[in-house]
Formats: sequence, C-alpha cells, structure tokens
Amino acid sequence: LEQEARKIAENSGMLSDMPILCPLIFEGLIGMVGGQKPEANLLRSMLTALATSHAPGELKIVLLVQPDALSQWSWARWLPHLRGEDGQTSLFCADNAAAEKLLTSLEEMLQVRQAVQKQSGNPTVPENLPHYVFVSTAYGWLEQHAIAKLLFSEPRPGCSALFAYPNLSL
Repeated sequence: LEQEARKIAENSGMLSDMPILCPLIFEGLIGMVGGQKPEANLLRSMLTALATSHAPGELKIVLLVQPDALSQWSWARWLPHLRGEDGQTSLFCADNAAAEKLLTSLEEMLQVRQAVQKQSGNPTVPENLPHYVFVSTAYGWLEQHAIAKLLFSEPRPGCSALFAYPNLSL
C-alpha cells in the first residue's frame, strides 16, 4: 500500500492546465511575462475574477495600458471598480501623461494610509479599504513613478500590483 501511495505521489508532481491561487492581498506583487495573446487572456480572466469577487467599495482597479492596446481593453472601462472613490474619476489610462497625473494623486492617498498604518502599528487597519490593485501592461509607467516606492515596500498601504508584459527586454 505504501509503494502504491509513493507511485501516485511521484506521478502527481506536476499538474498542467490547472488554475493557481494567487492571493494578491498577501503576495502584493505579481508579474507575468509571455506572449501578448496568452498574457492578455490570463489578465482579462484575473480582472474579471477580481471584479466579480469583490464589491467596488472593497476593491479598486487601476489599469494602465499602452495606447495601441486601448481597443482590447475598452471593455474594462465599464467595470465600476475602475472608478475612483468619488465615482467619477477614471482609473483607466492609456496615455502616459494621464497615468502620471492619476498615479500622483493616488500616491498622496496611499502615503496618508501608510502614515495611519505606521501610527497604529496595525498593517490591516480598516482605513485601507478599498484595496487598490494596480495593473500595468505599459512597461515603466508604474515602476518609474514615485508610487512604486509604496508598492514595493512592506507593509503596503492597502494596495497590490500586477505587471503583465510580453517580454522582459522592453
């Protein structure tokens, strides 16, 4: 019986074509590199799962895409999660100048959150809702902005980031 169990375990070391669980709130940063079509399909699935699993008051999605990819992401503008807390501000950018302006305003909000977090000594203070997920397919827009310091530091002030690029030699 033990030999049969070992044989099953040895043959089950790798599963292909299976979903994986990626808890953004704990992992904080996720990167995907691959062909444009598979990467875009996976990213669309992830955004759909996030939006259908969380109310807009719990989760905001900041989507940064290259101008030439605007048409393939136009569906996302209808997600209420891509509206700021005021219900008016769009969190969807396909323009570097607009992304710069948006990221600067969000950076200020996240700095306030981080100060409250440090003051309370509690990394999960309720003030950190909604959770912000920054999604970038526009290489460099997010990483080179000052907001990156908040995204890459611990504890993050109620935010995560998902980077999806076709290759690493951009």
